[in-house]
Amino acid sequence: MSEKKDKPMGLPPYYWAKTPVKAKPVPRGFVNKQQKQFYLIRIGFTVAKIAAAAALVFLIVARF
Repeated sequence: MSEKKDKPMGLPPYYWAKTPVKAKPVPRGFVNKQQKQFYLIRIGFTVAKIAAAAALVFLIVARF
């Protein structure tokens, strides 16, 4: 028989454990001017879409 110590089979229980991910703080404001312009244009298109839908409903209802 050999004098070597028998190693346990498999991986140790802590092998796959990872440290928890640190939460990043929520960014406040805009990163740059282009991002702010994009946000304002996106809001403008959303408002225009809602206004167009409201105008269409108004025209349909006013017709009858």
